[in-house]
This record gives sequence, structure tokens and C-alpha cells, in this order.
Amino acid sequence: MTDAPVEGVPVPGAGTPVDLDVDNWDPWTPEQLAQRLAGVDAPWWVCGGWAIELFHRDAGTGPLRDHEDLEFGICRPDFPAFRAALLAGGGLTQYAAGNGKLWPLPAHELPPPQITQVWTATAADDVFRTDLFLDPGSRDQWVCKRDDRLVRPLADTIARSASGVPYQRPEVVLLMKAKHARDKDVADLTATLPLLSPAQRDWLAGALRRLHPGHAWIDRVAAA
Repeated sequence: MTDAPVEGVPVPGAGTPVDLDVDNWDPWTPEQLAQRLAGVDAPWWVCGGWAIELFHRDAGTGPLRDHEDLEFGICRPDFPAFRAALLAGGGLTQYAAGNGKLWPLPAHELPPPQITQVWTATAADDVFRTDLFLDPGSRDQWVCKRDDRLVRPLADTIARSASGVPYQRPEVVLLMKAKHARDKDVADLTATLPLLSPAQRDWLAGALRRLHPGHAWIDRVAAA
């Protein structure tokens, strides 16, 4: 779903948000998404709850829970290639998402810099299929969207499932989940923390200290 509120987000096109049910989701599976993106020569990765799910399935400890959406990330400059792959064949449309609102995103327009999410939906009924995150950084380097001092080689942040789907490594996903720490995020932390390597836990604890000093998860991660 849409990330933290973005006040004063400029809108593409006519500039008027559309009144759609943002909970009207029937997401693709990660494998269905991978089929659509098979021809794109650029990195991408499933993130959010589905990334944790794929990690657990590969570890033999899943499935974990149902997922109301499907989130994946790309490097922002690669958006045109991914848009073309997602919309190939017709029948789909896209919306810029931010601050809990949606704006139509015509096929010839790029999301403005303040927009970091694009939702893809079936055009006939506006059922949402996937939530695309436009990440900073490059094909070589992952840059944390919440603190650009926190960087890693991009390849070190992506794993690949047994079914061939690229997904964000769990320590990075948990860092992103810490901001809101909803019940499902806490459940993901509880299920995943025992499976992390010492190096993954050390990185997560250090990243939490930088982004969220005093966060309740820091002691849990450090003590695991």
C-alpha cells in the first residue's frame, strides 16, 4: 500500500485524484509478475510481505500468511521499460500513488519525482494487481529511500527464490517494515529473525539504529 504521507504531492495529468477503492486488490502472484517482466533487462525485486514469504518458502518454513497486495521495486530510471512490460497486451492501466491518493498516469507520462509508487490495475474494473516502488540508487548500488547515507551493493540486497523470482533480502525488508511496525510486520520479524545469519542481524541492528534510534526492534535483533 502507499507508504508514508507525502504532503503536497504534485499530480500528473489533470492534477485531480480519482475516487477509487484503494482496498480493491486481487494481486498477481510473484511468479505471474515474473512472467510479465521476463523480457526486461534490468534488475527488479519483490519486496514487502511477499519477499518475506519467498524467503520462508525457500527455507522450508512457509507459507506464512495471506498477502493483500504484491509490491516490487525497481531503479527509478528503468521505469519506462517496466511500464511497457506491465502494460503489454492491453487491458491494464496505471496510477501514481501517494499520500493515500491515486492519480491516473497516462502511458506517455513519467511519475513526478515526489511520487515513488505506481499501481497497476485492470482497466475495466480498477482491480489492483501490483504496487511498483521507484527506488533511488542505481543498478549497482541500493540506496535506502529513507536515508541516502545507507547504501549497499544492489546485488547484495537481492536473493532469488527456488522458482526463479528475485526478492529483497529479509534484513532489508524488515528495516523497511520497522517504520510502521504493524501487527503483520511484528509477526514477520518474529518468524524471520531466528533464520537470519549473524551478518544479517548485525546489518539490520545497525541500520535500525541509524534510521530509528531507540526503536523497540533494536534490542530484539541484537539479542537474537
